[in-house]
Amino acid sequence: MRPYQHLTIVCVAAASTLTASCYIEATLPPAHPPNPPEGPPAKLLPGVANGAPRNVKPGVGNRLWIWTEPDGVWRIRTTTKGKRHVFRGKVVGASSPISWARPELVEIGDALSHDPAQLVFKFETAGHIDGVDFTADDRQCVTFHITVDEQPKPQLIAVGPSGANPPSDHFTLCP
Repeated sequence: MRPYQHLTIVCVAAASTLTASCYIEATLPPAHPPNPPEGPPAKLLPGVANGAPRNVKPGVGNRLWIWTEPDGVWRIRTTTKGKRHVFRGKVVGASSPISWARPELVEIGDALSHDPAQLVFKFETAGHIDGVDFTADDRQCVTFHITVDEQPKPQLIAVGPSGANPPSDHFTLCP
């Protein structure tokens, strides 16, 4: 596993118990979105992304997995069989901003940018898992544009517990 770009150890002291709780915070460089998509986003059936997929683990295949949890948190994870692939994406809330984003399991070579208008990521994955969790303010539809190795490869995108493939690399999912 490759190390993080920048690490910060953050400790919070609890005065009442004289204890401290510490965690590691990673700082990633900014990401650049994929080239603009052609045409409007495809729409998948509402609810197709609801629930975690069964096989998200290192080495399971060359995939980008997307799902949403009951609490409204969206999850994106990338996996490969060992060969390096670059997953690049842009995520936009269809009717509200992306209010919160947190990288998960990222290393050197990965990048993430987030502001209320969009979430942009680049994951260089080689035999492990990279990802990001995020929420849209209204818990409604989210539009994705994702490329693999700078190419549209919707067959490598798996949505929800069924692993449904979107019809294109530019698509909208609704819980």
